[in-house]
Amino acid sequence: MNGCIQRRIFACLLLLAGSPAWAGLADDKAELKLFEGSWTVVKLVEDGKVIPAERISDVLPSGGRLEIVENTLLFFDVHTGQRHARTITIDPTSYPSTIDVKSSDAHDVSRGIYRFDNGQLIVCFGDTFTETRPAELTAPKGSGAMLMVLQRRTQSTDPVKKPEAPRKTQPAATAVSLGDEEINKLLPGVWRIPDQLGFLHIRFRDNGTFASFRVHEELQLFRRVFVESPISSGAWEVRQGKILTNVGSSTDPGRVGTSHLFTVKAMTATEMVFVDGLGRTNKATREAPAGR
Repeated sequence: MNGCIQRRIFACLLLLAGSPAWAGLADDKAELKLFEGSWTVVKLVEDGKVIPAERISDVLPSGGRLEIVENTLLFFDVHTGQRHARTITIDPTSYPSTIDVKSSDAHDVSRGIYRFDNGQLIVCFGDTFTETRPAELTAPKGSGAMLMVLQRRTQSTDPVKKPEAPRKTQPAATAVSLGDEEINKLLPGVWRIPDQLGFLHIRFRDNGTFASFRVHEELQLFRRVFVESPISSGAWEVRQGKILTNVGSSTDPGRVGTSHLFTVKAMTATEMVFVDGLGRTNKATREAPAGR
């Protein structure tokens, strides 16, 4: 008899010890049901910068739309035509509730927190490079965090896309001789120049310095990130319709201390036609105004 009682007590202790884990699994499954469905990102804040609603579809490769089925996040990359999947792990018992999103083909994990609020899903992910988890649903400048507000999408709430109005084309650069003063006013900003490797970007600053770089895209979480890879930097000046650059630092040691001369043939606020030191004519397109 005593042996039977001891076995029963032992069995009860096992059940009591195991019940919290089973309860946690049940909580997770019930909470995951709240995530299921089709969602649209209606608000996006990245490192303190509020992304305008009309630009969210450009910043996020999914176009700002995603679908969650059980513990899987699915989205279609409108830029590449590829379908991506991410695994979701949540802990609704922690405060604030946590969410981890992991790529199926990578080891990196995006760590975040979330909250449901009046039918919306608010999610904040920490800096993907440091793998930190934010403590609050905010993404202030310097935090590297990204805050998203998602609205459940239904057929009745799906916005009807209005036809785009014809875009006004910028006037092409015309062969007009520009003086040094005009070039100095128009040059500051970021210019993109096509070359054999794709595109070279040059940032001309108002203070007479420049920096060249290339841009490559990385897919982090379910957003597209543009990363600048520096090439060289130095000083620039304009002399008799020519842009003279002096390289002070470069990833190629052989370019340090070299000078390059570009003859401006035509220039507008958006385009520049120039001839390089080898006599080749090329065209640069402005990407950003001065100060960026």
